[in-house]
Amino acid sequence: MRWFLIKLKRFLVNMARTLTIVCAVAMVLIPGTSLISKIFWVSLATLSVAVPLLKLFRGKRSDRGGYIFARGANEYEHRLIAKRVLKRDLFPNEVVHHINGKRSDNTLRNLCVMDRHQHELFHAWLDWKKKKSGRYPTFKEQKRVLCEDYKGYLLEAPSNFNFSFRTNKYSPVRRTFVVQTSVNSNHRYSEDYSQKLFSDLRQERNRLAIEQNIPAYLVFKNFTLEEMARQMPDDAASMANIIGVTSEKLRLYGDHFLAIIWKHRTNQDLNKKRSV
Repeated sequence: MRWFLIKLKRFLVNMARTLTIVCAVAMVLIPGTSLISKIFWVSLATLSVAVPLLKLFRGKRSDRGGYIFARGANEYEHRLIAKRVLKRDLFPNEVVHHINGKRSDNTLRNLCVMDRHQHELFHAWLDWKKKKSGRYPTFKEQKRVLCEDYKGYLLEAPSNFNFSFRTNKYSPVRRTFVVQTSVNSNHRYSEDYSQKLFSDLRQERNRLAIEQNIPAYLVFKNFTLEEMARQMPDDAASMANIIGVTSEKLRLYGDHFLAIIWKHRTNQDLNKKRSV
């Protein structure tokens, strides 16, 4: 309802502006119109065009990445909007995500506050979906996944209870994960990369377990995660061959872990190219 009223207001304002310009042109062209009437309508039409232009360009500037600075402040507009909606400062580990990818679109429906690590995992999921289906998920699907899977907080929906409100802005509360045994060193793969991948897979496993209120091993056991880190499957068929990955678990959790593996593989390839 609120968005309908906003759109209706914009429509009426644009309609009034258009009618003003038309009347001004008519007054100038119609013979016999008094000079005062012509000056009045031309001035009104000029103001109707100048005011929105001034609002658009006054104090508006962006950085090289396309993020917009707030008017009269050295702060990004999207972060300032988030603080006003949340009525508090953002924590160091929090970012404001632009859902449609347009960094200049700071409307409430396009902004989502989330944990920095979850933000990285969400982008890995986006890249994976793009690679898998040839296109990015729809705007509606992204909003659903942000809330349900990555604990995002949509600024257009203050009643979204998935968001964790913290009280200490200097030491934000993080979820505590159970430390598992280290990965088996007998596996034949680069320990520098596999340890990082195994850690990311384990953290995602624990996140899913906490979300579903089940023991972590019911998602995947450590051995299964070790095999994922060693084999690095690039699709569901390859992951299905790993011991411990049932068809049901593949359906429930497959995309989450494939996205992390895909991100790790991409970073690994980039590091190799840089070292050449």
